[in-house]
Amino acid sequence: MIARLVRISLALAVITFGTALLAQVQNGGFETGDFTGWTVSGDTSLIGVCSVSTCPGGFAPYQGTYAAYFGPVGDTATISQSIATTPGVQYTLDFYLANPVGGTPNYFSASLGTASFSVTNFGVAFGWQEFDVTDTATSTQTELSFTFRNDPAYWFLDDVSVSSSGGGTTPEPGTFVLFGSGLVGIAALVRRKLRF
Repeated sequence: MIARLVRISLALAVITFGTALLAQVQNGGFETGDFTGWTVSGDTSLIGVCSVSTCPGGFAPYQGTYAAYFGPVGDTATISQSIATTPGVQYTLDFYLANPVGGTPNYFSASLGTASFSVTNFGVAFGWQEFDVTDTATSTQTELSFTFRNDPAYWFLDDVSVSSSGGGTTPEPGTFVLFGSGLVGIAALVRRKLRF
């Protein structure tokens, strides 16, 4: 009986932990120093990954060592990746965006599945700002993409992440510890009752 309870507890913990790992964005902070994990398409002539010493205009990454920059002229560049999701679960794409010079024409779009956020010819300069987009997954793979154009200067992108919310919350690591401790306590109680 106890062995069965422990097996069930471990199976639940593995399923819960697996769900927590499903929405992993590969290289969301561009800390590999390149676009590893991303598919790059379109006009790639004025895009890249940079550090504070190599970013156009000396603009510093939001966090970490690297950020991505995008300045295609007259056309767009897109970076994308497919992430594992659970159908029916709501996911939130979170990212930091900056346009430190401003000016037009420009274009930016972020999309997660069928949800998107975009701006066209937003000429006001701004530093790092946090944005998010939320969508409910309809399949086990959801497309995440960013599209850019910036004729006078560059867009900067950093700290891209996707997390589950709403119907499918991702437990924190401490929750697993508490959950496991509780199951061990229940198993011990069941074992004592079976002995008497």
